[in-house]
This record gives sequence, structure tokens and C-alpha cells, in this order.
Amino acid sequence: ELLDDYEEGTWTADVYHQGSTNNGGQYTKIGRLVIAHFKLQTLSAAGNANHQSIASLPFTIKNVTASCGVARGYQTYNLTGGPVYEGSPNSTQVYMYTNTGTNINAADIGGKWLQGAIVYITDS
Repeated sequence: ELLDDYEEGTWTADVYHQGSTNNGGQYTKIGRLVIAHFKLQTLSAAGNANHQSIASLPFTIKNVTASCGVARGYQTYNLTGGPVYEGSPNSTQVYMYTNTGTNINAADIGGKWLQGAIVYITDS
């Protein structure tokens, strides 16, 4: 009865505003808890100054603060200790920052590999 809402699947991780290749991911959803693993290579988009995010999560992040956390895995990007990730409540995106709080843009991470696990809660 406690595990009536259990689901496993795949999702296509992407980088909003920039795009990615070699991207993929798996997720496990147990009740409202979602664990979504991702691995991708960002496209080169040097002229794009938009704030970058891991996008297209398989479920919407609950609309409350502190509803999401990210563990970084292997990556080929490390500008000022980033990226540091912050889940965006009521969305399917996790924004990327440097460890000093500056937005990460496409010029910062063009052509880099990013991998990690996003743990968050959802409304359903």
C-alpha cells in the first residue's frame, strides 16, 4: 500500500536556451519523491547570454521553497566552482549558478559535459 505510486522511466534532459546532445536520463518516482539522473553535453552557443538551466524534468517541482536538491556528478565544467543548481518551484527546470551566485550563461558552458542527480518533490 505504501508503494502504490512507484514509477521508473527515462527522460530527455536538456539545457534550456542552449540545447544539448548526447543527453539522457532515468528517473524513479516514489509517491511525491522524484530522483532524476541526467547526463548531457551542452551545445556551443557563445552569443547566448540567457540564464541556463537543466530543463524538461519528468515531473513539475512542487511550488514551495527547498523542494529540490542536486548532486553533481562527472562534469567538464568548473568555472568558479560551478555549476551550483537551484530548483525552480512550480516548473520543470533547475537553474545553474557559479558558487558566487552569478548566473551561468551559454558562453560559460558551451560544449561541456554535465552529469548529476536531481532529487525533488512534486504535488502528485
